[in-house]
Amino acid sequence: MPFVSPKFFSIVLLGRQNPQILNHDFLIKNRVLPIRKEPFRSLIRNSSEEKQPFSEFLSTPPVTTLTYKWISIIIEINRYQIRDNNFKVPSNSPIVNITKQYFGKFLTYTPFQLGGMNFAFKLGFSDDKDEKDFDDRLGIDREKFGTCLKTEKARFSARINSPWNDGQIEIQINKPKKGLKDGEINFNFEFVYENIDSFIGKLDEADKAYKLFNDILKKLKVGRKK
Repeated sequence: MPFVSPKFFSIVLLGRQNPQILNHDFLIKNRVLPIRKEPFRSLIRNSSEEKQPFSEFLSTPPVTTLTYKWISIIIEINRYQIRDNNFKVPSNSPIVNITKQYFGKFLTYTPFQLGGMNFAFKLGFSDDKDEKDFDDRLGIDREKFGTCLKTEKARFSARINSPWNDGQIEIQINKPKKGLKDGEINFNFEFVYENIDSFIGKLDEADKAYKLFNDILKKLKVGRKK
């Protein structure tokens, strides 16, 4: 049986940004960080004048990055990304409320265009038959393509798009060119900006999007590894 294991959950918002606003003091002063949740609680509790509460901070005019262990924030001139490498239930991830606070409360006039929620998983197969059966369930005819390419060793990746929930979903399946090394399967829910309330409100549907992704994995008969 093919298997997946989670890599990260991320939120990406496209639109004109000011990277210089992002810093730890701003997030603390305005109570954007959920300081009672990990990893922030431990990092802040153990911080001092000599030891900063963040793992990494880099600020230049075109980009600012701020990392708290498994939570990272990157703001570029036209892009905001926040990522959780240790999520379980998306709605419980700190990155949802951080984003809602940062833009829904303090930077409400940011000129956005698009938003997206992404779930990235490692994808693996036990053997070649395992992968072939997975391709069959995707509707990929290995034999037909193999005949056209005059080979029996073709590997197939895929990209599927579909409208969903007043937005668009895209599933990408990427495999390495050779062997049974782990590939990736990514789910993205993209939505268009109309106004700040509805835009930020889409983040409340993270669990709904994640459930759809998991339902798709079940239909593809993909197992789960931690």
